Amino acid sequence: MGRWWRYKWITFHPSLTIEARKAYIQDNQEYDLVTVKRSRGGVIRREHLKGKDISVKSQFYIKEGDFLISKRQIVHGANQWAGPCRSRRTAGSP
Repeated sequence: MGRWWRYKWITFHPSLTIEARKAYIQDNQEYDLVTVKRSRGGVIRREHLKGKDISVKSQFYIKEGDFLISKRQIVHGANQWAGPCRSRRTAGSP
């Protein structure tokens, strides 16, 4: 898998695989939702909600060491956010 990055072609290591840890949202359980910020903002907590208040039910768990790939940027780490959910729009890979 390759990509242009600042006018240079880069290739991701072939050992990176897509890991989708589907979260089956329960109405009465609480979840931390995270987002990937632009410009080196990293991964931050977006909201803490009960399942019944989460409008997009297609969520996935993240864990330490994951790469979170958003529509426009890649962030490594997520160690302090191991366990929370991410939306389908943010792909994850260990």
